[in-house]
Amino acid sequence: MLETDDDGRRLFEAARDLVWRGELDAAIRLFDRALAATPSEELREELIVAKAEALLSAHREGKELDELPRIVVRHRTPRIVYRAAGTLMRRWLDADPRKAIFYGEIARKAAREVGEPLAEASLLNNLGVVMTATSRFDEATAAFDEALVRLLRLPMDAAAARLRWIIVANLGGVKVASDDYESGVSLLLSSIPHLEADYDRVEALLDLTLAYLQTERYDEAERVGSSAFALATDRRQVRNANYVLGELRRRQRRWAEAGAYFDVVASFFRDRDNVRRLLLNVDLTAVVNWKGC
Repeated sequence: MLETDDDGRRLFEAARDLVWRGELDAAIRLFDRALAATPSEELREELIVAKAEALLSAHREGKELDELPRIVVRHRTPRIVYRAAGTLMRRWLDADPRKAIFYGEIARKAAREVGEPLAEASLLNNLGVVMTATSRFDEATAAFDEALVRLLRLPMDAAAARLRWIIVANLGGVKVASDDYESGVSLLLSSIPHLEADYDRVEALLDLTLAYLQTERYDEAERVGSSAFALATDRRQVRNANYVLGELRRRQRRWAEAGAYFDVVASFFRDRDNVRRLLLNVDLTAVVNWKGC
């Protein structure tokens, strides 16, 4: 029997429901069935982008991710460009931040054309994260500020409120990274009680710990850093939690404890012994952007 777009659309909607429920592997399988059932090129592009988003969220590779640049260049609709370029920005966030920013700027322009403030605010937040990681602090601050302005156009429902507090926390983090500790601490303290995901809470707690370290508020650094350490599971966050606690012990001249934390940090690098020695002898908090390495 000849398949129709109606078959593909029905499977597409079912796959998206699975994504919303967090059942990514099942969603990816259903996206494959939808693609096989869809003759229309326009709907196929929507499906490719949706499957690529699911693959990225599931930390999996797939040919659909490699097809996204072609979809961006074709520019069928601003919405498709926004989603495809935004997914590419996320894909390259760690491996190639410059490429991530390139696609982020494309997605930013397309989101403006789409005219959906929530989508634009989310995109601007992600772009600000990449800019922070590449030490473009002024541009990151501007992106976060603009994202918050976009949210002012919306009723503050649960989704908008959740995103708002994530953006506030990220803005606090970039303030700390650019040595504006007073503003950073204020923003982070206001946001942390509202952050739902452990990843977001740990990121904010680490930024707050660094601010307390740099302002020599060591009791607060101990308390907040220990909370981040207990929650961290992401590799970069585990490394950074060990770093801030090791640096705290180093400043307190508690050498054995500092060495134990720095052993963990050094294990993330090829030249382990030299990294450990460097950390024990040099304060790197002012010269290394730990959010970007």
